[in-house]
Amino acid sequence: MATLACEIARQPPVVRQAFDEGLLVYMQQLSSLLPGATEAERKRKALVLFSGMAGALSVARAVADKALQARILEAARDLYTKVYCA
Repeated sequence: MATLACEIARQPPVVRQAFDEGLLVYMQQLSSLLPGATEAERKRKALVLFSGMAGALSVARAVADKALQARILEAARDLYTKVYCA
């Protein structure tokens, strides 16, 4: 998803709709694993978590410095673990 998101944005509506459908299925699965008082809260958390993870992965892939890549991924993992798995 992290790799495809930028490319999907430039595709025709039918392709983007298929991406939407796949993303919604994934969000449903992810939200079932997250804490939250309501389903709506869990779904909101899943959208933020997934978007942040995809962004962190995209940025880490873009930088040339391997140590910086590792720091980006480690920081994201630590943050998301603390926020979403507590």
